[in-house]
Amino acid sequence: MIATIQHLWKSYKLPFQIGFSLLFIGLGIYFLRQEHHELVQVRNTLILASPWKVVLGLAITALFVWVQGMMYQQSFKAINATIPVWSGMMLFLKRNLVSVFCPQA
Repeated sequence: MIATIQHLWKSYKLPFQIGFSLLFIGLGIYFLRQEHHELVQVRNTLILASPWKVVLGLAITALFVWVQGMMYQQSFKAINATIPVWSGMMLFLKRNLVSVFCPQA
């Protein structure tokens, strides 16, 4: 029974991955078309912004993501598992990306 489930999962895994990839590419294209005017305004705002403030904002954001990665690393230590900080950062970013598409009720 378990071998059959594993075989089915392996045989359907690639089509599901391709389907999800195409779905999210389509959603990305839809987003860019729908929000084109706002994206142009963002670009214009960034051009007019002070460069040091933009760099400072990016640095603070990078620091925040790094701290979240450290928190994930410490959380895994609580269950006697180790992960690198980079993996913790990727987990944090993926979790937040998914939360954009799956809002809470």
